[in-house]
Amino acid sequence: MEQAKITATAYATLTGYFERGILDAVLLEEIIERAVQSDKDEIGDREIRRLTALALFTRVQSEWREYLHTTNTLVH
Repeated sequence: MEQAKITATAYATLTGYFERGILDAVLLEEIIERAVQSDKDEIGDREIRRLTALALFTRVQSEWREYLHTTNTLVH
């Protein structure tokens, strides 16, 4: 199913990010799931890059919140 929706170029971009260590297996799977669930008929390179950026931002934001919560740090 994912091969039918994600273009070869977009998939190559995504696996390139994984091979370089930019994405771990969890994020890779999350991005693929988001792409497959998208209402678009085809996910190209631009959309994969956008989904990747959003997934990375969400992860960093979540880790930062967790860090602040566990250290009881207040941000004003």
